[in-house]
Amino acid sequence: MDVNLRVSARLGDKDSQVDTGLFDVKFYPYTAPSVDPVFAVVGGEHTFVCRLQKPENEKLEINNGIEILRWFKDEDTDHEYGKLNSLTWSKDSAGDPLVCVSGVSPKIKILNVKTGKLINTLIGHGQIVNDLTTSPLCPSIIASGSQDCTIRLWNLNPARGRSPCMLILAGQGTKETILSVSFHPCGRYLISGGMDTQITLWALPELDGDAPPQDDGKVDVMHFPHFSTREVHADYVDCVQFYGDLVLSRAANENKIILWKIDGFSSTNAVPDRDAVPPVDHKAGLTRSCFGGKFQVLLQFEVPLSENFYMRFSLFHQPDMRPIMGIGTQKSKFLFWDLQSLEEGVPRKAQTAKGKEKQTDGAESKDMIDDPFQLIPAQKTISASKKVDFAGRQMAWSNDGEWCVGVGDFGMVCVFSRNV
Repeated sequence: MDVNLRVSARLGDKDSQVDTGLFDVKFYPYTAPSVDPVFAVVGGEHTFVCRLQKPENEKLEINNGIEILRWFKDEDTDHEYGKLNSLTWSKDSAGDPLVCVSGVSPKIKILNVKTGKLINTLIGHGQIVNDLTTSPLCPSIIASGSQDCTIRLWNLNPARGRSPCMLILAGQGTKETILSVSFHPCGRYLISGGMDTQITLWALPELDGDAPPQDDGKVDVMHFPHFSTREVHADYVDCVQFYGDLVLSRAANENKIILWKIDGFSSTNAVPDRDAVPPVDHKAGLTRSCFGGKFQVLLQFEVPLSENFYMRFSLFHQPDMRPIMGIGTQKSKFLFWDLQSLEEGVPRKAQTAKGKEKQTDGAESKDMIDDPFQLIPAQKTISASKKVDFAGRQMAWSNDGEWCVGVGDFGMVCVFSRNV
């Protein structure tokens, strides 16, 4: 797999490098192919908006290959812990890029990257906001998961006025802190993971980014997820994403990522009625589904030294391009898998849990994907730093899959390049 480390350093400028943990990173998803990619990073009180300069423009080095376009510092000072932990991108009607950030404060702040100003603050959650994501159907619609056990969908359109919250997912969903939220690529489903080990899937009503708020000012509430399970993981589920109609998820203290499918679920089928109540499995009650059946574990990926809470994988999955998954470990290493090569059964080099490289043949690769209980080691492991021993917290891929950025403790940022 042709992934290589290009930069590994602490983010900041020459006079004030950041030493706090960096917890989230995402590339701006609306950049044209000919434009140098832009990404945002949050951690502590800091929000960085950075641009990568492509090699043909300038040699990629920390002082001139990563340009800091904006450096926002959060003004809330009433929290003793590292404040910001999550971000997502949006844009306004004029096309100005907006970065939405959240953390220990229950507020979600909307920052205009072009003007450098805070333009809005979303208030509604009662406790910490742990994750943010943007609808693939409309950039003005974002979702947030919180310690108050709810997921809220927000509309950033100024026409919403003082009622930006469109929908609350609560009631019979997760009973403890929600840690991860993600949209299906079709935009009609949202999946979440939380501290009660539960993963929930919600079939969303059609959401109109231009719709005005209800006349009575009330917020729509959904009480029942259309699928929920506590059987896939046994610890905090802090990262869950769709891989097509399949699901990838990981939990603390398990040292693995699991690929699985929900029986009967297909995004090409009609969306279930919003008020459908999944039947109870009276034998255990740990899995409930409106789609019939339960779920099937398909593959498991080995992630050694990743017991820590709040360590997240990233998936690059675009049409007609090879899907790649990556995650950081607690010991300054980043792991990568070419998911398509597993299906092809091609000879490849994999690294064992002890870091030794091992050559596999096509038959062995096929055997791995035929056995859902066999842990698949990373196809490439990159040591990102010899000077700083840090945990990688999050990774993100550029729109074209050419660049990947990983961030972690002590303000560390690592840039990887890939031939596509």
